[in-house]
Amino acid sequence: MYLKAIGEEDFENWIDFPTEKLDNLLVKFWFTVHTKKGEFLSLATLQNVKHALNRALKRAEKKLDITKDTAFIKSQEAYKDAARELKSKGKAVVNHYLEIKPTGI
Repeated sequence: MYLKAIGEEDFENWIDFPTEKLDNLLVKFWFTVHTKKGEFLSLATLQNVKHALNRALKRAEKKLDITKDTAFIKSQEAYKDAARELKSKGKAVVNHYLEIKPTGI
């Protein structure tokens, strides 16, 4: 959806984009991704998106890793910056709940 929204042609074949193009798109993506309501994502959600994208790229023919490959250094730094920004906006809060006891089920 993001690639289509920014007018990227051939968005359905994103997994086959050249590595440099993917890196540049990810730089923009980390700072612009938001919910349908236009709100910032939580840090946990952003992490889940990163890992889902990484899994898809690892399974592809090129076997890319956006978290470790040096070809993605710009987007790795952008992700860290976006994560810091979310933390500063209070989006890194994790709600912990009490353990559910078997008798409470």
